Amino acid sequence: MKKIILTVLIIVLFIILLFKVCVKSDKNAITLMMWGRTEEIVAVDNFIKEFNKLYPEIRVKRMHVSSYYDKLQTMIAAGTPPDVMYMGSEYFPSYVSRDALLDLTPYLENDPEGKSPKFNPADFYPEVMAPFQYNGKYYGIAKDFSTMVLYYNKDLFDKEGVKYPPDSWTWQDFRKAAMALTRPGADKRIIDHYGFVFENWVGYWVSWVRQNGGEIYDDAAGRYIIGKEPYLSRNTEALQFIYDLMYNDHAAPTMQETQDMGTSQLFETGKVAMCTYGRWRTLELKNVRTFKWDVALLPYNKTRSSTLFTVCYSIAKRSKKIPEAWKLLKFLAGEAGQINTAESCLAIPSMKRIATSKHFFEPKILPFKVNANAFLDQIAYARPMPANAKAQEFNDLIGRHMDEIFQNKKPIREELILLQKEMDDLMK
Repeated sequence: MKKIILTVLIIVLFIILLFKVCVKSDKNAITLMMWGRTEEIVAVDNFIKEFNKLYPEIRVKRMHVSSYYDKLQTMIAAGTPPDVMYMGSEYFPSYVSRDALLDLTPYLENDPEGKSPKFNPADFYPEVMAPFQYNGKYYGIAKDFSTMVLYYNKDLFDKEGVKYPPDSWTWQDFRKAAMALTRPGADKRIIDHYGFVFENWVGYWVSWVRQNGGEIYDDAAGRYIIGKEPYLSRNTEALQFIYDLMYNDHAAPTMQETQDMGTSQLFETGKVAMCTYGRWRTLELKNVRTFKWDVALLPYNKTRSSTLFTVCYSIAKRSKKIPEAWKLLKFLAGEAGQINTAESCLAIPSMKRIATSKHFFEPKILPFKVNANAFLDQIAYARPMPANAKAQEFNDLIGRHMDEIFQNKKPIREELILLQKEMDDLMK
């Protein structure tokens, strides 16, 4: 009996000690908050494993959040921000102006570890580092970026006898190809595959607007101009071009149809011949074996334009584990993390020497070589989305009016004028 009691006591003591160790371990963990699809979660988990080979004593708790900025605002307001976080360039002003982010300039100038090469901003593309400066100081290190490019299904192009997209493609060339690549199925009322698919998101279509000489934001004045002349007419023409592809040419599924089918899966399943996305689409397409695909420059009209998507790693100013958070940020944004980004096809590395290396041009996970030059060639024409302290509110407002245009078929010009009025009210 005494032996049984002693055994039970030993087991209970072991459980208590184990619980304390786990609690202590969780308490000492640093949090990394991110967004992204399943493929990105897997890639980031692999990055963390590589980090732990160098720093086994630092436990990283990865937080994946869908309504990312809503959750981030809530955590910051509650005084429990993540230690390290993703921060998109368009939302950066909102957080840095509220003193929520740590000034990283002292860490760049004098790394407290001192055992590894410090960051040199000159190693990064200036276009992707500049958005994360505030009053001449860095509050984020660009983790990666992407330009918008054209993805196309080579097998469908071959099947329909359409030449692959050259660099000289104009809007009219693109439109003709989209119509030629659209094919009805056995039931003539059902399309077997479309030429193109459109996604109703400001970061997606702003490049089309700019290709027509249009604009939605005046950087110098810090105000939206989507419904003001001379941009109103140009913006209307660009959105009308996309609208006609869906409702007049029937070369792209309507917004109602994409809601039912899902835009991101249409290209993967061979239901559309062309789509426009950033490098992250390559990460999602790496396992496709049913057809061959490639990327090309976006078509152009009056001028060339692409959207620049850039994201940084920032550290919360109120983080209680800043030394550990800096080590994680330095690894993820440093050379090792940049190589991981290139090899995973997650995005374009923000370090120039990695973006132009074999790691980016010939990642091992791709079954065939992709025209990676297209991503880099677009940098010269790429511009970021508008960045200001109310970017989230404005993007939500723009999204509602784009729904009115592309789902409810409201007149484009009148809807942009109404949108401009509501933007002016919000800016006041």
